[in-house]
Amino acid sequence: MSWEQAEYADSYFVEISTDTLFINLFMNQMFDDTYAVHRDFYPNKRYYWRVRSWNSFGPADWSPVAWFDIIEYIPK
Repeated sequence: MSWEQAEYADSYFVEISTDTLFINLFMNQMFDDTYAVHRDFYPNKRYYWRVRSWNSFGPADWSPVAWFDIIEYIPK
């Protein structure tokens, strides 16, 4: 996942969930750059994610929620 750089951001907090309310968090982690890499997703599932910037004044508002699907790939 990647996102636009926010002005005055020192870091970014990313949440990934299996629901749109972010009750069942799959990942919540701080990143110093504008991308996140994660490999342990469950196949055949939809994930929702959001990000917010962070600096010495605290967090900004959450981004709009985005989603992606993980599809199981079985090579022939």
